[in-house]
Amino acid sequence: MTKNRPHDLDADAFASMADGRFIDVLRVVRDRLMAVFMAEDTPATAIAPISRSLVDVAKQIDDIHAAEDAAAGEIAAAMKDTAEDAGEFNMNDI
Repeated sequence: MTKNRPHDLDADAFASMADGRFIDVLRVVRDRLMAVFMAEDTPATAIAPISRSLVDVAKQIDDIHAAEDAAAGEIAAAMKDTAEDAGEFNMNDI
């Protein structure tokens, strides 16, 4: 029987990637990179490239969160403008 290493892709990790959302895939990649980084059998020569990959993935996740926050702010502002415009509407104007 083969022992599972912490960086093996298990069924749950695969299922979380299967829905196709890029951020979910990035999260799985981040988690796998962290597992490999922390594994006792990871060679010292692999630490620098893993670290670079981990930083890159973390930046991509942060960029997606920033874009989502900006979009949410734009939606909130549009909804506020719409509500203010609706408040100026008068049924007697019809």
